[in-house]
Amino acid sequence: MSGDTDSGLLSVVGIRPRLAHAEALPGQIEGAGVSIDCQLVEGYPAADVFWFKDGRDIDLESDMVTIGQNHDLRIASVQPHHAGDYTCRAQNSEGVDSLTVTLRVLRRTVIVNSPAYYQYKEGEQVIFNCQVEVDDKQGSLQINWYKG
Repeated sequence: MSGDTDSGLLSVVGIRPRLAHAEALPGQIEGAGVSIDCQLVEGYPAADVFWFKDGRDIDLESDMVTIGQNHDLRIASVQPHHAGDYTCRAQNSEGVDSLTVTLRVLRRTVIVNSPAYYQYKEGEQVIFNCQVEVDDKQGSLQINWYKG
């Protein structure tokens, strides 16, 4: 059996970064902790990862905003001013990839009535009011009453 063989050298100069597709975030209630994923799937040499909010650099020194080891952006307690478009950008010498996730912050539902005390007399009708402020984007609201 005879055959020709060839040998060669394969070298990989670099691979442009690629980020995993991010799922859309549901609306977040103010005060909740939020994590926005930025998963780097590939890239050589190692890519630098940057975060932007509405096209601007994010101030990591304020607002309890941090970047995790897996490049995820974490907000300890979201507030209405955190709402916006967050962009994760990975860059190396071979290229750039980015993804943008929209963060919606919903106001917390608040009962606005002051506590009321009623003296009930047998045979009379008593009406208990429950007035609330709710974010219009939150959808349906269920109010439960409890005795005791």
